[in-house]
Amino acid sequence: TMESVREGYATAPTDICIPTIPEQLNSSNSSHSLDDTTEEAQAIPSGLIKYKWQLVLGDKPMLPDILHSIEQCKALVLETESGSEERKWIVRHLVELRLCAEELKEALEDPNLQNNLTKVVLGHHFKLRQQVSSTRRQHCDHCSGTIWSVVQASYICTDCSYCCHHKCISHVVRICANVIVTENKKPIIDICPEKGLASQFYKCHECKTQLVQTAFKGYAACFGQYVIQTENLDPRLCDYTGNYYCSTCHWNSECIIPARVIHNWDFQPRPVSQSSLQILHLFHNRPVIDLERLNPRLFHFVPELSIIKRNREDLVSMMKYLTACRKAQEENLLQYISGKRHLVEEFKDDDASETYLLYSMSDLEGVNNGTLNTLLIELRDKFHSHITHCEICQAQGYLCELCGNNEIIYPFDCCAMPCGKCNSIFHRACWTKKAQICPKCLRIEKRSIEAKLDNNHGDI
Repeated sequence: TMESVREGYATAPTDICIPTIPEQLNSSNSSHSLDDTTEEAQAIPSGLIKYKWQLVLGDKPMLPDILHSIEQCKALVLETESGSEERKWIVRHLVELRLCAEELKEALEDPNLQNNLTKVVLGHHFKLRQQVSSTRRQHCDHCSGTIWSVVQASYICTDCSYCCHHKCISHVVRICANVIVTENKKPIIDICPEKGLASQFYKCHECKTQLVQTAFKGYAACFGQYVIQTENLDPRLCDYTGNYYCSTCHWNSECIIPARVIHNWDFQPRPVSQSSLQILHLFHNRPVIDLERLNPRLFHFVPELSIIKRNREDLVSMMKYLTACRKAQEENLLQYISGKRHLVEEFKDDDASETYLLYSMSDLEGVNNGTLNTLLIELRDKFHSHITHCEICQAQGYLCELCGNNEIIYPFDCCAMPCGKCNSIFHRACWTKKAQICPKCLRIEKRSIEAKLDNNHGDI
């Protein structure tokens, strides 16, 4: 039965992304037709239509034609406006043309080269898939049909894991998710920015298939067969982009939405399209979310975030000691932050006026389930133990000038208080008793006054 098929094949590849299999388990039921033109796949902007014959080549172009198109693209890049859809399309197309040219050059140099093993389409870098031994069936991202690896050749994108049949590769309409992530750099931060079906002309946002609303039950009783044929064309809303898709491009896969986490601290997975699922999967481990700027009040309502922020600030201070310590490098202490380097780093604005901390979606999930704080505490204990017992690191510590105590203190100590001007470190209690007057700042000010007086006497 269909239920048993769903239970057998629907599994989750990651902790946050829960893909489901499409309703069509056969490419014959798909809303896509393999007779679709490649013009849809190219999706050339209207402003470049007049250059189409120079840019869009046939299925098997020759090397001189590709090189000519590359020169045309270079010229058009300078003529188009920065950040426009036309320039983005030209840059993507230019990358594809250059890769195709390199493949043809390699094929000419090596006649035995199997140049059909790799293909470049809309930013995808497709490689021929080997026979898969997994018991879970793989489905084509273009037609949603099952990929029978034993009898059917198929390709997979090495950047976004887009899979498709060999027969579907020339009809791909989805731009590589890695290209989208590279261009946008940050996820959408508006909660389900829905514009409505009318703005899409009642067509699927990805494949442009005409979307049809399923009729109500009374209508279905009279024309049941017609409703069955159009039921799979019901529009499905993607909670990430706010766009509507057909069932071939939207498999009711669920994923945590960054915008809902940022604004509502909501980790409930929501239905997303397959293209959005791939984009969110690529964003998952990328530190691109400046949470304190996007929603500063969240730190007051979620106590765990304040604790995480404090621990990260301490680790940033500790890293200044460890990166300058020869013994820390010999002990290979930095191996513990492999893959999570951003957790112990501060990021600066372009003008370097302010610093801020960045989070990935993986980090925010770790805050929610407690695993991130456990990791930070473990790192803090390891680093603190080294700094307080290492002679090289101790030499970079501070002595409180206000009390004259010989105890070495560090910026990350809970009892320490830095001066806002010269960054000298004092005991918090001493700083409060002395009315927050820094002796080092007084000395600097005194020397500055004396220098001015000396200059005035010299002029006289």
